[in-house]
Amino acid sequence: MRKLLLVAIAATTITPIAGQADDICSIPLSEAGAANAHSTDPVNDWEGIAFGNGAATVPAGDIYREGTDLTGAWLSRAADGTLQGNMSVADLGTGNLPNATFYMLWNSGAGIESLRWASARFKGAEVAYAYGYQTINPVTGNGQFATVGETTGAIDVDGDTVVVNLPAGTAWGSPEAGSTIVGISAESRILLGSPEPLPTNPSGLRHGFVYTADISEEFCVGIA
Repeated sequence: MRKLLLVAIAATTITPIAGQADDICSIPLSEAGAANAHSTDPVNDWEGIAFGNGAATVPAGDIYREGTDLTGAWLSRAADGTLQGNMSVADLGTGNLPNATFYMLWNSGAGIESLRWASARFKGAEVAYAYGYQTINPVTGNGQFATVGETTGAIDVDGDTVVVNLPAGTAWGSPEAGSTIVGISAESRILLGSPEPLPTNPSGLRHGFVYTADISEEFCVGIA
């Protein structure tokens, strides 16, 4: 297996799929795993021109190729019962992918914070884990990932899996038992530009452009 590099950030809003809770496929979180993922995705379909699907305007996906080529995504329970977001790729390489970010996405509950996300952002040799919700930037009108807090996670190089732990006592980490979770999917993105806010930018936003490398397909709803 080829070993590669990663860090990133992005902004886009996901729209919940109407009626997805009535799909023929539903997987309880207790039964979800790599072989029984809520969302799957074909290999070799990342946004790239030289490799991948050949359709990208900017072939950002070709930077890491298999490293950001998603193959599955699922929500599961940790040993303590809290929620975990899991994303698998074709080949994480050495697990060092500067300027790449993996987003776990799902829709649970109602209200402004119902479009939830959890992420693993590669910052050089470090990985920053966070969680929040998707909303609209009031200044630009663009979709954005609003951060609620930081959390922990793990990069499983041997298993080619990114895991993000969600904190207990929150709507993210402790969904209501028996509730239905829809829109379960994942995205991998790559930032081309400065990975950190520059002093000349009072908004604190990072400079550069974020490109989608791959998006998993949605198949099954989750039952908490």
